[in-house]
Amino acid sequence: MKKIRMCFPNEKTFREGFEEYILDCKARNLRDGTINHYQESIKQIYKRITPDTLISSMCQQTMANFYISLRDDPNLNEVSMGTYARDLKTLMRFFIQAM
Repeated sequence: MKKIRMCFPNEKTFREGFEEYILDCKARNLRDGTINHYQESIKQIYKRITPDTLISSMCQQTMANFYISLRDDPNLNEVSMGTYARDLKTLMRFFIQAM
């Protein structure tokens, strides 16, 4: 499986990367509501991708498993699934650009 190529000087975990993303959001002066949305959304993402996962180890299979686990959850509607998927996609773009 092809891995996402990201060059981090040290191996960062998903949690550390998310904290950097929130710091970046605050630096860009995003609304508090937007930042709160990401902080609530990450709770659902952490249920499917552990916070201690190394960002450099994430691959296409990780993303596919995330999407499948969203669809398998009977408590989520389609709008929520799309929201969590979009938020994870936004985080991954930030990680790639941060290299």
